[in-house]
Order: sequence, then structure tokens, then C-alpha cells
Amino acid sequence: MLKRTRQRKYLIKRCLKVRRRLRTFASSGEQQELHKLRVELKKLKAFIKLVTLYRGNKQLAVQLRSIRLVFHHAGVIREADLNLQMMQQFHINRPAVKDKAGRILQQEPGKFRSHVTHYDHLIKDLVRSLLRLIRPLRDRKLKRWIDKQVEKIAVIVTGTPTDQLHTARKRIKHLGYIYEICPKHLRNKLALNADYLDQLQDVIGEWHDMDVAIRLLDAHNGRNQAGLDKLRKQREQEEKEILKKGKHFEEKVLN
Repeated sequence: MLKRTRQRKYLIKRCLKVRRRLRTFASSGEQQELHKLRVELKKLKAFIKLVTLYRGNKQLAVQLRSIRLVFHHAGVIREADLNLQMMQQFHINRPAVKDKAGRILQQEPGKFRSHVTHYDHLIKDLVRSLLRLIRPLRDRKLKRWIDKQVEKIAVIVTGTPTDQLHTARKRIKHLGYIYEICPKHLRNKLALNADYLDQLQDVIGEWHDMDVAIRLLDAHNGRNQAGLDKLRKQREQEEKEILKKGKHFEEKVLN
């Protein structure tokens, strides 16, 4: 049984960490702090997914909208920074893309920091509403959800078209975060290979960052195709690594 007290403790911890990351980014403006904030927001999103197991999606719609607002704004800044890094690393010249990313990095962090107080209130209100919704969750229902996620991820990472890989990564992250919340006796029973899940989602993340950058750069004609070709080759290598790691997924993740 996943008790209410355990869920409450985890939720309060996540809330405090999100709010701390908001304040830290507001004072420093560093990209690494923004990344850490997004990780904590993902954990909160995963918790909301957990609550839907016994409350349904409709009751959680407002909470998801609130967290998506903060997550999306942080993501716009993060993506612009990653695209610039990719262009610099592979010596790709796309002035229009570079200028747009530069404007985002010049303007959006300041806007985000000016909204930190509002975002902080959103998170506090979100957590208050979740605290009123949490209730005990039986092991069998939680195990059934985890088993279903493993099956869905396996279908994608064992040879499906790459357009589903990012979906697989989100499922892997949610699976990992919810596994953390499970009581010890259930984690021992499930015995998921958390290290393997983390490695797989990490390589999919590398692939996704490259894929997003390539799609954006492809939409703007320009010179220095050699750099873009090199980036495509690197993406292909990541795809091969994903297929290699994803082979026999269920066996690996279930030890």
C-alpha cells in the first residue's frame, strides 16, 4: 500500500525543491539552475500522473495546466540555449536561427525571472490542491500501472519509428520517478533496473536534442552543410545506441 503519509511527504519535498530552484534561477539566471528546475517540475508532473490512478484525469486538468505553463516557459529558454550549443559544436552557420535563439536568451530569462513570484504562487496552489486529493493506493493497482508502462516503452524502444522515442523517454522518466515513491517492499518485489532506465532515457535525450536542432536548422537554408551532415551522423549514432540499449528491454529493466 502506498500510504497517504508517504505521498504527502514526497509532494511537500518536491514543492520545496521547485520553489528553491525558482528562487535560485531568479537570482543567478544560470542555465544549469533552469535545467534542475525542469527536472523537479518533471517529478511533480509524474506525481500528478500517479494521482490520476485514483482520481482520474478530469480532476487533475487544472494542476497539469499550471505546471505546464512554468515548464513550457523554462523549456523555451533551455531549447534556445541547446540549439546554440549544437550550432557552435558542429560549426553550423544559420544566422536566422542564431539570431532568434540569441533574442530568446536575451529576453526570456528576464521575463521568466519577473514571473517567478507568480510561478511560485502557482506551485504552492497546485500542491495545496494535490494535498487535498491524495489517498492510499493499493500495491496491485500501482504494479498494474508500472507493468503497463514497461510494455508500452518496450514497444517503442525495440524498433519502432523514431518519432515515438521522445514519448518513450517521458514514459521512462515517469516510471522512474514513480518507482522512487513506491514503498520499499513493492520496489523489492518489482526490482526495476533503475540504472538501466536512467541510461536509456539519457541517450534518448541526447538524440532528441539533436533531432530538434536538425529539424529547426533544416527549415533554414544556408551554407556549411558539412556541419549539419556531421550532426545528422551523430544523431544516427545515437539512434543505433538506443536500439542497442533498447534490445530485450523488458528483460533488462526487470533484471
